[in-house]
Amino acid sequence: MFDVSGSLGVAAAALLIAVLLAVRFRRLATAARQAEARLRDNQRLTQALMEHSSDLISILNADGTIRYASPSHARVLGYDPAELLGGDAFALVHPDDQSRLRDAFAQGFGGSATAVSYEFRYRHKDGSWRVVEAVAKSALDDPAIAGTVVYSRDVTARRHAEDERAALAVDLYTAQSEEAAVASALARIGRALISELERPVLLDRLCRLTVHELGCDMSHTYLRDGDSGDYIPVAGFGNSEEEWEAIRVVRVPREQVERHGGALREADVVQLDERRPGAGIDPVTGQPDAPRVLAMAVRRGGALVGVHAARYRNRSEPCTRAQERIAAGIAQLASMALENARLVEELDRANRVKGDFVASMSHELRTPLNVIIGYSELLVDQMFGELEPEQRDTVRRIGEQGRELLELVNTTLDMSRLESGSVVLTLQEVDLINLLAEIELESQLVRRNPALAIAWQVAPDVPHLWSDPMKLKIVVKNLLLNALKFTDEGGVVVQASVRDGGVEITVSDSGIGIATDMIPRIFEAFRQGDHGEVRRGGVGLGLHIVRRLLEMLGGTIEVESELQRGSTFRVWVPIRASEAPPGPTVRGPAAPPPPVDS
Repeated sequence: MFDVSGSLGVAAAALLIAVLLAVRFRRLATAARQAEARLRDNQRLTQALMEHSSDLISILNADGTIRYASPSHARVLGYDPAELLGGDAFALVHPDDQSRLRDAFAQGFGGSATAVSYEFRYRHKDGSWRVVEAVAKSALDDPAIAGTVVYSRDVTARRHAEDERAALAVDLYTAQSEEAAVASALARIGRALISELERPVLLDRLCRLTVHELGCDMSHTYLRDGDSGDYIPVAGFGNSEEEWEAIRVVRVPREQVERHGGALREADVVQLDERRPGAGIDPVTGQPDAPRVLAMAVRRGGALVGVHAARYRNRSEPCTRAQERIAAGIAQLASMALENARLVEELDRANRVKGDFVASMSHELRTPLNVIIGYSELLVDQMFGELEPEQRDTVRRIGEQGRELLELVNTTLDMSRLESGSVVLTLQEVDLINLLAEIELESQLVRRNPALAIAWQVAPDVPHLWSDPMKLKIVVKNLLLNALKFTDEGGVVVQASVRDGGVEITVSDSGIGIATDMIPRIFEAFRQGDHGEVRRGGVGLGLHIVRRLLEMLGGTIEVESELQRGSTFRVWVPIRASEAPPGPTVRGPAAPPPPVDS
């Protein structure tokens, strides 16, 4: 472009090159200044970050001395970085952590190219210990560092929070375990106590369960006497026979219980420490000193009527909260169970009074009824002279009504005896064929409708039974009379045969039948299965008595019936009845209760 052949051309070229170089140098200088400015900004930013960061940065030599400490050490740990330079990096580590940390550093903590994390306690300048989490990475190969870079952070708050969460988790687990243990213990106690209604057995079970569930050495129950107000021992467990004989004669005055165990009026359980000076005697039970006693209130309604005690012979430390909770549950369950037992005893006493009344009234009623029936029969037989047909018919009806009334009286008396538990089995050999023949003969005397046919079909191979003949006779006779009562025409068939290791007796009739929905209810007391038909006498106890007597004999009864087509009752009895028959247990007379107000 330029002509450089002459000197002027050479000068111009040189000038151009100089200008281009100046521009290039200027650009380079500007870029250098900008780079220096950015570097200074980055350095200031890095310095600011290091000064305001919560992280600690330090560089350790191979021997563990501190070659560099970031400014954040002053804010986080209270040390000016200059104080730390040249010092032992492990000198301020907790003594319990030093050995572990030094060994780790010696075995590669400082030489591994892979970052290694450790947690330890480090002493703050104010003397407190801070939990520090550190990550170390070797930079020995980097000439600029030639050491181990340690990045640390104060995690004291986090560690405390984690410890608190762990403690809460442990407390929650402990509470849940305690709750489960208490609930399980009370469930076992509740099942054992609520299922028992005989007070002596209940009290013995209560004391045994208390020893087992509370781990005590002895347990005793004291109930308040209704007359004197003193507390009398009624049950105990954990003592020798000699000790119990001595304990059972002790009567604890009411004033003593109210003075020392008065807290039981408000709380279900009170823990007594009998180590106090002059304790000598247990204030609730009146027994020789025991180091630790759990006294439980037995209440009726809101009134204190007894004290149940769990006693420890050699325990000085207090009982646990779980034991106190179980004891409180025992107190409530025992109060409920004893009240149930008391109500059952009252019911038994009322039943006995009712039974005595029914028996007395039955006797008083049967005597004149027998006289009426006897004289009516004499009159019908014209033993006192001739009667007109209408007169004889009237006297006959009087006799029939008298016999019906006597049957009601006898049935009511039988029911009362069953309910009171005074009916017992009298087992002996029974010739069933002869027994049925007796019933056949007796039925002729009470049949209301002579036109009704009664067929007796007894298999010749029917064996002798080991049973109660009177109760078996009542069963068959009640079924027969029931069939005759509800049959207007046709007849009744009585059959007996061997079946399933026993004897089956069936009574079939052609009477009015029973509705299907009524069949399950006909064996209830005071029920009749006529399903809306006119009642035909009786109070609805006959079939109920039949079922109860069969339960005692170990037998069963089944019914097949259809309205207007008749009914069939199938009775099965074993060849050999048991002294303890299956089926519902009939409660016997209750033993007189102890003289306590509970």
